[in-house]
Amino acid sequence: MKRLLLFVVALAVAFAVPAPTTTQAEVSLPVEGYLMAVPGAQRYVTQNAAKIAIVGVDGVNLTKSGAKLTKVPKAAAAIVKEAHARGLKAELLVSNYDSSIGDFSSKIAGRLLKSKKHRAAVVKSLVAKVKKGHFDGVQIDLESLKASHAAGLTSFVKSLRKALPARKKISMAVMSSETAGGYARSGYQLTKLTKRIDRFVLMAYDQHGPTWSNAGPVGGT
Repeated sequence: MKRLLLFVVALAVAFAVPAPTTTQAEVSLPVEGYLMAVPGAQRYVTQNAAKIAIVGVDGVNLTKSGAKLTKVPKAAAAIVKEAHARGLKAELLVSNYDSSIGDFSSKIAGRLLKSKKHRAAVVKSLVAKVKKGHFDGVQIDLESLKASHAAGLTSFVKSLRKALPARKKISMAVMSSETAGGYARSGYQLTKLTKRIDRFVLMAYDQHGPTWSNAGPVGGT
């Protein structure tokens, strides 16, 4: 879910069944705008504030070892400040994006998720960055996962929820699948994760793009 400077707006989808008295028309999903933290990027918050509820700030990445995080870009501070001034929430994205391969790294994710020591270190670092940067929460954007990562991902989320103040929300970007089994194979124990994730963002887009396929619709049915 690596993004260009321009806003990419996505609906935040919650895998939760509404209460019986709530009709589908009454269910409101927040719109989130994703923004890379580069100098001057806060102007996109100003321009889009009336249409969004949350700003996803991209963000911090796992290092090669899976035990540490990169620094929060300095430009993130201005984005968070502008979001709050406009009455919006701002959340810090954490991912396993590897610039050396230009994609999300399953290996880096594994080094985090399969090590209790690494998970503890990253949780501690992430909580400190959220507090220092005045973020309203975290979005976990770990992609290209495998079924073998599932237990570690659940443990990571459990530890993060315990370490973060209750008012700080945790959301998770999820790679879409056509079947329940597909989510399991992609490393998501949704039933267990739902207990601690406040909001899931279903990534049902980018089926076609300039570097990986011929021209086509953004996302098929």
